[in-house]
This record gives sequence, structure tokens and C-alpha cells, in this order.
Amino acid sequence: METTTVAEKLYKVSVTSKIVTGWVAYAERNDLRVGTQKYEKAQHAFVIGCNTMLGEKGLPPIIQIYIMSGRDIADIKQEAVA
Repeated sequence: METTTVAEKLYKVSVTSKIVTGWVAYAERNDLRVGTQKYEKAQHAFVIGCNTMLGEKGLPPIIQIYIMSGRDIADIKQEAVA
């Protein structure tokens, strides 16, 4: 079983927060509407770019799960507040 240190968990939370905040800001700046094909394509490209920039560490698991299930990653921020 793989063990995760507190520092690794905090890193993943920090990266997740930055990705979600960055996406929400990008979508608002470009007037992208949730549920449109343009929104979905832009989000997919944004996440691929984030994954590329993170390199070997890759995306946090929660981001991967949301993307693979077709959910909006902006929901992560809303669920964290609730």
C-alpha cells in the first residue's frame, strides 16, 4: 500500500486549488458558458496544459477523476465551500 505524506497531500490540495481557480478565472475572462461545447473543449485544453506544465508529478487525482467522468472542475471549488 502506498503511503502519502502530509506534505504530498498539501501539495495536491494546493495544486488542485490553483488549477480550479485558474480555470474559473479563464472561463469568466473569456465569457465561456457552462454546458456548451466551447466550454468543454476549452476546459479540456486547459487541463491538458496544466498536466503538461506539472510534468512528472501530473494532475492531482481529483482533477483526473472529474475530467474522466465528464464533470466540470469548477464544481470542485463549489463542493469545497459547501
